[in-house]
Amino acid sequence: MVELHLAKVAVVSSNLIARSIFLTMKHLYLIRHAKSSWNHPGLTDHQRPLNERGQTDAPQMAQWLADRTPAPNRLISSTATRARQTALAFAQAFQLTESAIQYEARIYEADLADLLEVTAGCPDEINRLLLVGHNPVISAYMSYLTDGGACSMPTCAIASLDLDISSWAETTRGLARLTFLVSPKHHP
Repeated sequence: MVELHLAKVAVVSSNLIARSIFLTMKHLYLIRHAKSSWNHPGLTDHQRPLNERGQTDAPQMAQWLADRTPAPNRLISSTATRARQTALAFAQAFQLTESAIQYEARIYEADLADLLEVTAGCPDEINRLLLVGHNPVISAYMSYLTDGGACSMPTCAIASLDLDISSWAETTRGLARLTFLVSPKHHP
């Protein structure tokens, strides 16, 4: 009788542990904006829009992600036009409105400290965060979080990271696990 009771306690304990692990896991999707146009000499870099390829890649990659994962609880994007257009494509693929996107000026021309600050500032009830930014820092951020080697994310690439944390404030070097990295040229 005692052994049976202990077995039930062990099952309950392992179920609670598994549920606790699931509830404390954060998911971060890093997106490099889609391909931008250089054919507008009168525009500033911040104003450059997506080119034709970018306008095709962004919704295709967004739909690829939406078909495989639950919607993010929050989308945060650079204020640059090309990043805004990319973020909007992802919002639409997840059937979210543009008002679901938080535009963050610090992401444009950001460094690692800026992206860490943006991520760490997310409320803890957010479990799935999608961040749209620029190279070279978006690639460097992925490498930093996974403690991996240097890499360069192609335009409109999606890096999916799992972070075993309960608070975004715990985000730091090497705690993320890369679950996939996919780009328009290499998506399955």
